[in-house]
Amino acid sequence: MKIQICQVNSTVGDFEANQQKISAALADSMADLFVFPECAICGYPPQDLLDYPEFAEKSESVLQSLAASHPTKSFLVGGVERNQQKGRPLRNVAYFVSGGRVVERYFKRLLPSYDVFDEDRFFEPGRESKIITLNGKK
Repeated sequence: MKIQICQVNSTVGDFEANQQKISAALADSMADLFVFPECAICGYPPQDLLDYPEFAEKSESVLQSLAASHPTKSFLVGGVERNQQKGRPLRNVAYFVSGGRVVERYFKRLLPSYDVFDEDRFFEPGRESKIITLNGKK
């Protein structure tokens, strides 16, 4: 399995530019799996922009657009989404996308709350680990 690490330089809040960078990396290679950074879709750290509901909505919209635009690619990419359960309003998510759809979501478990990091204020932590399967391999 060929895995490509895609260290794109995302800009906080610049969804269109971030989407272009992610799309360019996906188009640049024939890897089996592309791995992007935490919050590559929205930029990191998003901090107080997370207070605006449209920020998470835009992140989810870009995710769906990336999935639909690259149906033959498999990739892990980070973003944010609304928490559908009890707890803090948002989730810091690593999405596994394959076949043009989101196959799996992994919610970040260890949220930093020191120095410039204030993730515990915004994000509900994940509770479980995930193992993905691609082309019959874990």
